[in-house]
Amino acid sequence: MTKIASSRIVAFTLGICLMLAGIFLLTGCGEKEISRISVTTLPQTVYSVGENLNTAGGKFTIYYTDGSKREHDLSLAVANTITFDTAGTKQITVTYGDFSASFEVTVNPADLDFTNMYESTISRIYNGQPQNVAPFANATLPAGVRVTNTEYKLSTAASTEYSTTAPTNAGTYDVRVTIDGGENYNDDAVIAKLVIKKADYASLADGVFDFVGIPSVVYGDDFDLSQCWTTAEGVGAVPLEEEYAQNISYFYTKQGESELTPFTVDESGKVYDKLDAGNYTITVRGAGTENLNAFEVTKTMSVLSKELELGVDYDIVITVSNGTDEPTTIPYVKSTGWINGGIPTVVTISSTDTITVSVVFKGDAAEYCSLSSLEFSYRESLNGADSVTTVLTPRAGYYRVLAHVSCETGNYDVLAFEEEFNAFQVVVE
Repeated sequence: MTKIASSRIVAFTLGICLMLAGIFLLTGCGEKEISRISVTTLPQTVYSVGENLNTAGGKFTIYYTDGSKREHDLSLAVANTITFDTAGTKQITVTYGDFSASFEVTVNPADLDFTNMYESTISRIYNGQPQNVAPFANATLPAGVRVTNTEYKLSTAASTEYSTTAPTNAGTYDVRVTIDGGENYNDDAVIAKLVIKKADYASLADGVFDFVGIPSVVYGDDFDLSQCWTTAEGVGAVPLEEEYAQNISYFYTKQGESELTPFTVDESGKVYDKLDAGNYTITVRGAGTENLNAFEVTKTMSVLSKELELGVDYDIVITVSNGTDEPTTIPYVKSTGWINGGIPTVVTISSTDTITVSVVFKGDAAEYCSLSSLEFSYRESLNGADSVTTVLTPRAGYYRVLAHVSCETGNYDVLAFEEEFNAFQVVVE
């Protein structure tokens, strides 16, 4: 029991001695006064910015006033520096109690760690303009670090040369960004990818890129499909810029048919064809290009029959002849009836003259239309009774002409034509 008690007393006393070792080294509770300390074995002395002090392997020695000394691990001392934030020669001071000692270390510039610091792949859409990029735009670079140059190269190019001119056309590019590391980091360069995707025509046109087409036209009407686009405000008849117009083609398919027929485009870019009466599907295609995606839209368009128009599609010719002289042609002005609008055409004849009325078709009407017969209504006076004949008898009075015609392809409205009553007056001298 006595030995055990004595051992416990020694252990407790040693613990107290070690606790007081910051000022004195106690050996068997004998106090020694420290005169100084020094670093006698250097630990790691070369670092990079961002690393922490490593005291492993380092030793410091305590010198006592009685001339004795004792060496300890450097980890028992307290250092004034934990992390190296800047490059250069640094003085490290270690403290043991009230005593200190110093040694120097070298801190070199560090390599930059770009993990999660910049965009490695940047995606853009072709817009017709150079696509400058900044891979570090959303990153905070360490103090003193800056981008000095940004260069571009088409990824598939055989050449290894980079250019400071930002690319415009769709494609995949290597972006080389040169970094000045300042005093604390090594200069470096990173390679990012810039992908410029093809654009839709809609994203480039002025306003909403929408082909509105033409719901209906009358046979022979002048139209231009290249003008049938809409703006953001929904206003139609907007021409496309040449950059887009040159890549767009227009086709038509008549109802019941399947073949696409291209529209004619004249030198001015006008898109037009004289289509026969009927219903059509209009197909508009934008060709895929280096920078634009292909597209196709369809609209319907009706070509309506045209009403035969006097002086445009046909003339009524009134010829007066006495059998000896050259026939006289009387200019005819259309009238809508016996009284409505008056009887504008007056034919003056002698009792021996004959009158011939004929219909002459003009332009396309001459190709598609023909006269079947003429029918005359006669009144001795405007308020008189009608008598109908197919033979014009040259006598004083009022005549109304009704022509019966037929037209191929349906391009002309025959029914509307036959409902036109064309009147004139005959005066016998």
